[in-house]
Amino acid sequence: MSARLLPKNNGAKLAIALDSVRLLSPDVVLETGSTTVTAKDVKPMARFIRRLRQEDGKWKISQLVETPQPDVTRMNGCRSSDGWSAIGRMQTKGDNLTVRSKYVWARGGNFLTRNVTVKRGAETTLEGWQIIGWDPIEGCIRSWTFDDEGGFSEGRWTRRGQSLAPSENWCHSGGSRTAADNTFPKISDDRFIWESNNRSLDGLPQPGLED
Repeated sequence: MSARLLPKNNGAKLAIALDSVRLLSPDVVLETGSTTVTAKDVKPMARFIRRLRQEDGKWKISQLVETPQPDVTRMNGCRSSDGWSAIGRMQTKGDNLTVRSKYVWARGGNFLTRNVTVKRGAETTLEGWQIIGWDPIEGCIRSWTFDDEGGFSEGRWTRRGQSLAPSENWCHSGGSRTAADNTFPKISDDRFIWESNNRSLDGLPQPGLED
């Protein structure tokens, strides 16, 4: 990465990081990378593709395309947090019930998708799908979940300790409504505890759950 001061811009700095360099011909090079402009507390970022052509022994830019880079403090920034360390497959067991989940990043890295299967013994009793993404209007992470019985939920995620936790409101296929605050405390690199508190069914308080 290289950095240099921008003239007439109050000490702002431009940092350039190259991701790849391709030699298209002996006199043409294609570069891809990112730029970061730091001015006081602001760090706007962009992706770039530029084509260089050698003329008279010097490399000159013949084409430059820049696009805004996604804000890494939003969903992309969550990649390194403990809240998303369950990316891949996760399984929960208890009382002859098994819940299997598969988490993957959608293309572009702005949404996380989850497929979930619930089995009682060897029989599949429920399947569901969840999408998790950044809400730029409310300034928070939100999720939308749907099950094969026709139920759906909306959730808002907050940080609790070292993990991210959803508060969800469900509308079930029969018309009943439930709400709960869920957390996934980490007890080892590959084990979590699921806790569900502040639960209610059609407005009536319900006991908490833990697995």
